[in-house]
Amino acid sequence: HQETMRVKITNPGAFKKVYRPAFLKYIQKKDGSFKTVESKKGMTFAEEFLKVEPKEMALDSEESGYFEISFKDEGADVKTGEYLSYFAVLEKEHPDFIQPDVINGQWIIKSEYRVAIPLVLRQGLLSAEADIKSVKLKSKKAPSDKKSKKKAKKEALLQLDLVRDGNKSIRGNIEIFDGEDLIGILNGVAVYTHIKSRQVEIPLNRLIVDKDEQKTYVPIEEKELKGKEVKIKFTGNIEDEIPLEIIKTFKL
Repeated sequence: HQETMRVKITNPGAFKKVYRPAFLKYIQKKDGSFKTVESKKGMTFAEEFLKVEPKEMALDSEESGYFEISFKDEGADVKTGEYLSYFAVLEKEHPDFIQPDVINGQWIIKSEYRVAIPLVLRQGLLSAEADIKSVKLKSKKAPSDKKSKKKAKKEALLQLDLVRDGNKSIRGNIEIFDGEDLIGILNGVAVYTHIKSRQVEIPLNRLIVDKDEQKTYVPIEEKELKGKEVKIKFTGNIEDEIPLEIIKTFKL
């Protein structure tokens, strides 16, 4: 691992601002969203091994500065595994430039902004495997035309669980094929080590090319795919040190 990581901060505003760093504990839920936790039994976060300097930084308009993230103890015994925390920076008005609450009878709202980025610490020999399970054909009603007496079409969705095994997170792209036709795609799907599987829903569309070679993606109706076989492919991130690819066929 590298000993120090630098995060550049630039004040784009017209007035002096104060920036304060923090580590946040987020854990992933099965639907892909995140929730904050104070602590979780049996779970270790990256922040337990890291420190950030300085603790506060004041920047003038258009001025830049750096926060440095490094290990608390260079000789720390970090056990084999992957650890995730979020590094956050809170932006606040500098005390010297805080406006009064009311100016000429108008309320002034002072905003605080926080930006958070994932920070992943990996140590030792890691392993990861992927699988695709619990595939279901679902549908949603298409936007209806109020003037039409026809029933709204049911547009097809494919729900599936992307399953992770091992001591490392997985990230990659999911593709769905009807024969040779690509009918669904979802890029950048990640399953972190907080959970074993993540459930996703992917809209299914067919590419139509007209006589003028204009391309249009048209939603596929649910009834068109009932009873058919589709091929689902997951390809891991090409920059990952553990190559992953899985292809499975399912009857809907």
